[in-house]
Amino acid sequence: MINEKQSEKVNMMPSRPKSAITSIYTMVTPVLVLSFILAGCAGFGGGASSSKAKEDENIIESAMLKAAVEAEQQNNFDAAAGYYARLLRLKPDDIETAVLLGRNLRYSGSANKAADVFSELSKSNPDNTTIKLEHAKALIALGEFGAALPLLNSVIISDGNNWQAFSALGIAYDSLGNYKMAEKSFSTALSVSPNNPVVMNNMAMSLAQAGRIKEAISTLEKAAALNRASPHIRQNLALLYGINGDREKAKTLASMDLDPKEVETNTSFYRRFEGAGQ
Repeated sequence: MINEKQSEKVNMMPSRPKSAITSIYTMVTPVLVLSFILAGCAGFGGGASSSKAKEDENIIESAMLKAAVEAEQQNNFDAAAGYYARLLRLKPDDIETAVLLGRNLRYSGSANKAADVFSELSKSNPDNTTIKLEHAKALIALGEFGAALPLLNSVIISDGNNWQAFSALGIAYDSLGNYKMAEKSFSTALSVSPNNPVVMNNMAMSLAQAGRIKEAISTLEKAAALNRASPHIRQNLALLYGINGDREKAKTLASMDLDPKEVETNTSFYRRFEGAGQ
């Protein structure tokens, strides 16, 4: 089973036309995009024994897998996807490698390629919940929110304790303007995974999208306290402070991740939304 990091950085959604508010899957500020992703293999000499060739192949596979994991840890998702693509050429039937390829394609912003990977995988693995969930996330990244809903509901039917599926469902509903169902989905995700800062962030941004700024700020402040290392949550909170007219709080948070020029640009940006949450 592939365990996805709880704090995954993903490019899941295009910018929303309704407002500047985004979920953790996009994390866009006016200046900084905070992210919620490929080349042959040497052949073996004809004189080598079968066992030696297999040993060499295993060494190459291990080296590429290590390089892929390191690239992903460094947020170099293009490189990670490249390594996984090479590995998949060596092991074309390896579902886990294919999922990792698709996921890193999405991380890198190539959601269309990711969706193609998971669409193809689903043909031979129609009941695999991991593939369905990743396919849904890629569709959300493409803005195909309605198409993601049946996949997510199918995952939930199979696994009612999958917080990622409920959180993604909340994002899809929120993006479709169904804030009531979005809140219900996020609340269920939190009942499955209490105090999950990723879910709390997404819920807060949905509440803000629905005009419930004070509730959104309260929720996001709790998420920020639970994950003080996340620039994504911090900058979303700065945005909400700015919308609510708390310019100094917004500037203080923005300064933690941006340079002075970017802070000033963002501060000017916040002024356009000042009072929207009043």
